[in-house]
Amino acid sequence: MRQELNLTQTQKLSEKMIQSHPLSDQKIAEKMQEKGISISRRTVAKYRGQMGIADAGGRKVYL
Repeated sequence: MRQELNLTQTQKLSEKMIQSHPLSDQKIAEKMQEKGISISRRTVAKYRGQMGIADAGGRKVYL
């Protein structure tokens, strides 16, 4: 249950990111911690990978 909550939160933050300035895994972890969800950068990276979302460099769109 907790993993599903963290996975959902990670996905929501990833979807809201500005494409020209995507958040790093560390920044996503920090934003989740601000909301009271204890999660490490490595866990964010693991969930992001499971969802098929690229890292910050792969998500960046050059305009």
